[in-house]
This record gives sequence, C-alpha cells and structure tokens, in this order.
Amino acid sequence: MKPCCGFLKLCLTNLCHSQHRPIKSKPATTSEFADTIKRNDTVLVDIRSKREYSEGHIAGATNVVWTDATFRTDFEKLAIGKEKTIAIYCLRGRRSKAAAMVLAEMGYTVVNLNGGIRAWQTDCRETVR
Repeated sequence: MKPCCGFLKLCLTNLCHSQHRPIKSKPATTSEFADTIKRNDTVLVDIRSKREYSEGHIAGATNVVWTDATFRTDFEKLAIGKEKTIAIYCLRGRRSKAAAMVLAEMGYTVVNLNGGIRAWQTDCRETVR
C-alpha cells in the first residue's frame, strides 16, 4: 500500500468512528444560557474553585472544581443522567470550555457560558452567595 493511501485510510477510519460519537458541546450567550438553565432537563454546574464559588454563583449551581484531579470522578458522583443537558460556567469561559469538551466526551450534552460568570454579571444578571 502506498504511504498516502494508508494515511487516507486512517483519516477515513477516524472520521467514520467520530461520527458515531459526536461531540455535543456548544457555546452560549448569556441570554441563551439563561434560557437553557430555566429548562427542567438542565443541570447547572459551576467549575470554579470553592473560594470563587463562595464569592458568588448563579442560583442553583452545583460546584465541581475543574482543577481537581478528581473532576471526572466528582462529576460522576452527581449521578446525572446522560439525557440531561449540562450548563457549565467558570470565571471567563476558558476552564469551562475545556471541561465542556471532557463532559461531551463522557457522553453529555453541554452548554458553555461564553465569557463565564463575568459576562453574566456584566449583563446585570443575578448571582447569589
């Protein structure tokens, strides 16, 4: 087999397998995120540190710290069904973007708040302590 044919076969194989496991993660504006978290099929998750969470978070959020090596295990302990949508956020959206990809790979549908809680607060949306 020619080298380029082997590479092409590998690419096609990966493409076919990836179509069976679509990554289900999408960014959301504060308005879209607010609409998402109102739905009954959504679980709200704040992945910031415990200190950041205690300084103010979106009402109803569960705190699962992203930087902990046990993030996957801690998240799985919540026993959230894969039929639920996970609405996730951090301070500015960087950590939650990475966490959203991990959760999507675990089989969850994830909505990530663009700009994080900073964008939420800039839009004068409510937080609680």
